[in-house]
Amino acid sequence: MEPEKVSVKVSEKTQKMTLSDLGMFMPLGISSPDGMVKSFGVKPWRFKEEKQLAELMGKKKSSNLAEYVSIVLSTMCTHIGQHNFEEMRWEEKLLLISQMWMGDVFYIYIMLRKEAIGRELNLRPTCPSCGESFDFTGDLDSIEVKTASALKNAQWEYKLKTPFNIRGKKAEKFIMGPPRWNNIEMLKDNDPDLNVAAKITLIRGCIHSIEGLGEQHVLVEEELDELSKFDMETISNDIDENSIGPSMFLETKCPRNACPGRRSEKLFRQEIDWRYKSFFGISSR
Repeated sequence: MEPEKVSVKVSEKTQKMTLSDLGMFMPLGISSPDGMVKSFGVKPWRFKEEKQLAELMGKKKSSNLAEYVSIVLSTMCTHIGQHNFEEMRWEEKLLLISQMWMGDVFYIYIMLRKEAIGRELNLRPTCPSCGESFDFTGDLDSIEVKTASALKNAQWEYKLKTPFNIRGKKAEKFIMGPPRWNNIEMLKDNDPDLNVAAKITLIRGCIHSIEGLGEQHVLVEEELDELSKFDMETISNDIDENSIGPSMFLETKCPRNACPGRRSEKLFRQEIDWRYKSFFGISSR
């Protein structure tokens, strides 16, 4: 079956929507001569697919969490953008996913979970105000998603406070944008400094080009050794603020009447646990 080539009409730059509003369309999509192709499709998740995934994951026990996500999407998607997964070889599907935008991969992963199990996600958050844990049922349909109609609308400029030399030229301004999924696949879950490694990897992956150095190119990690701490932290905040795709958080408030946070009606964010066994399971209460 030829995948449907449909684009979602969004604003000139970016637009915030809910998962329910966006449906089976990616936040950014895959480039084509006619623009960004955003549609995707998933299979019904049956016992047959469960066995197939179990076999594949059994062979990939050394894979990290992001690589498991790639395996799930390669198995369960019928098409992504203009690419028909039912006609592609396994290696081709994995390569395509690794080159996709991170926000698109996370979005399809969440939609697959919703289609397979439903919109409710059981969590057990800990209130930051009183330290008590409680049961909470989140609604995946309410997740906020930032979308863009073209890659240029998802990019932004960052002027370095402390310029430094890269490849013999002074770097003063970065053109930033969404990272590819392979930036996440490169991280190892057993890294004791995973948060630091993730920050460095994401910054490198979000640098699309450097003013004065021509078109997009891939930097090696050592080329950012002179990046100042101020610029590093500011860029990290900008990445959070400008990221295309779903927010990987749900908001709630503490149910305890005695909690000082509840008295102020203060909401706090609970990060979604997107580990395969947790995200695609139904916890009992």
